[in-house]
Amino acid sequence: MTSEPGPKRLVPPALALLLLLQACGEDTGDLDREAPPAPVMLVKTCDGDPAFWPERGVDADAAGGMGIRLEWDLPEEPEDLAGFLVYRSTDLDEGFTLLDVDPGRFLEGRPPTYFLLDQDPSLRPVSFRGPRAWYFVQALDADGNVGTPSDTASYRLWADPRLTPGSVSVADDTLRASWQYEFVDYFAYGFRGFRVVIVDAAGVLSWAEEIQFNLEPQMDFLRPVPALGLAPGSYRLRVDTIVDHVEAADSLQVPVRSNPSGCSLAGSESYWISFTF
Repeated sequence: MTSEPGPKRLVPPALALLLLLQACGEDTGDLDREAPPAPVMLVKTCDGDPAFWPERGVDADAAGGMGIRLEWDLPEEPEDLAGFLVYRSTDLDEGFTLLDVDPGRFLEGRPPTYFLLDQDPSLRPVSFRGPRAWYFVQALDADGNVGTPSDTASYRLWADPRLTPGSVSVADDTLRASWQYEFVDYFAYGFRGFRVVIVDAAGVLSWAEEIQFNLEPQMDFLRPVPALGLAPGSYRLRVDTIVDHVEAADSLQVPVRSNPSGCSLAGSESYWISFTF
């Protein structure tokens, strides 16, 4: 991710009024004038990296519906931290608007890192991919001071593999998963294939592998259970759309510091499907 100088952004009227009143109000000497530090976007876990679990950074997320998950940290957290302001645009250089999210919501439970799941329908794929979204975050304290913007993160959602509960099963010691995917000439845009991810009941990664197919509208995945190294029990399976980093690089045209080299900034995830054997 990179810090772009001066992106144009729109501030909601209520927040603008609050900042104006504090800027023009009488200084009693008690008001904290020191702005919070800049949030730090977490480095994205890379496709194909054996250490990619647990996932972090900016990525697709199908929890409750298709969306983009953004994750950040605040290295030095002020005692009067009041929350975060998250801005988004579909243009790197302008049009950044504050998302309508309660700034204090991000502090609930004091998580080790902070995150936003952006499920705006306007970001979802039309045909096979949606618009590229850009984000940056600022910290806000109890006195209304707004900190320096974070680096700018980016992601593009692709069509998600369509799994249903009945499409994952185990029979005769074989795991089968089937999903629907309508193909056009995706390869021109960097489509690479799929990754099948399996976690146990506690959410611990049990198996994951990038799968290459002869692409068809219905994809069938078959594996002998012993070859997966799974002990009898309950598991969940998910299929990710893998997009080559070239698609991201061609679209970004700028370096993204917290995105490792060769790490995709586009893709999607299916819902989790449970199975037991």
